Amino acid sequence: MKKQIPKQSWLKPLNWVMLLGLIVFAASGCSSGGDDSSSPVIKQGQFIDTVVEGLEYETPTQSGVTDENGTFSYAEGETVTFSVGDIVIGDAPGGDTVTPVDLVEGAKDETDPEVSNITSFLLTLDDDDNPDNGITVTEDVRDAADGMSLDFDTSFSEFSTDPAVLKTISLLTALRAAGERLLVLLEEAQEHLRTTLANIGNDLDDDADGYTENQGDCDDA
Repeated sequence: MKKQIPKQSWLKPLNWVMLLGLIVFAASGCSSGGDDSSSPVIKQGQFIDTVVEGLEYETPTQSGVTDENGTFSYAEGETVTFSVGDIVIGDAPGGDTVTPVDLVEGAKDETDPEVSNITSFLLTLDDDDNPDNGITVTEDVRDAADGMSLDFDTSFSEFSTDPAVLKTISLLTALRAAGERLLVLLEEAQEHLRTTLANIGNDLDDDADGYTENQGDCDDA
């Protein structure tokens, strides 16, 4: 008579296989959940020396060129580096508004020498020599500035007489619609930035109601 194999003798290995599979599945689920990281929060800010269009910017996750409103993108907590071609004008923590003052550590206003040099440089590159309608740095100027560098961390008198600066200004401004020009003077640069800084608060929608101070914004109590 043929011996009958008890059911338990072949079911036990199967049960162990199923149990092992469930354990592996559960472990992999926990592992994948632990590796899931949230995407960084991308924000937008404005570079203001009046609005500056055509300024290149770069962060660890974002890069591009500021638009007609001076807009740049950055992830929360990142530092933004601004440049014209390879001429780095400075960097600052990302924020709603960045000005030349923010690019210089320890600077408080437009009278800081390095801030004055940066401001003068940007005003000088403006395509139509009319900062009242914003500063525009064209693609031709950016391309021509590849391979160039300038040292802004010096007095204005040294900056404005540096042969390398004078040569760079001559080459870059020759590509503007307004044509070649000399570096904007210290007094003009400082007065321009002083006015810009004074107006920034009035140009911000600080309570996010869709209106700036200049548009009749009424701050919430």
